[in-house]
Amino acid sequence: MATSKFSSDLNNYGREFFYWELPRETKKTLTNIQTLMREDIQSIAYQLLVSTDWYVTRKVERSIDIPENVSTYRASVISTCQQRMARIDAATDTENFYNTCSDFSDIPWPQEINT
Repeated sequence: MATSKFSSDLNNYGREFFYWELPRETKKTLTNIQTLMREDIQSIAYQLLVSTDWYVTRKVERSIDIPENVSTYRASVISTCQQRMARIDAATDTENFYNTCSDFSDIPWPQEINT
């Protein structure tokens, strides 16, 4: 499973995710938190897609079809990313964000495939 500096699961972020590290702790805004989570999800999607990017390049450069399982996998990664981003963007305040984005188990990343 791909990972990044965050886990895309707020249960693993802890209190520090909502505060800047300053001499005096300052609470992050909803926009700050959404930006961090979006970056995390995009990073995970990138890590999941990068191993199959060569199929896309091969298709463009040499007109060799992308295998069905690779196309399905890539579409699933992209869909998962979009669904998670939509949930993040729909948050109305930090409490709502925590309640709706603390667990993405209902939008799991697809199982990585062997390429």
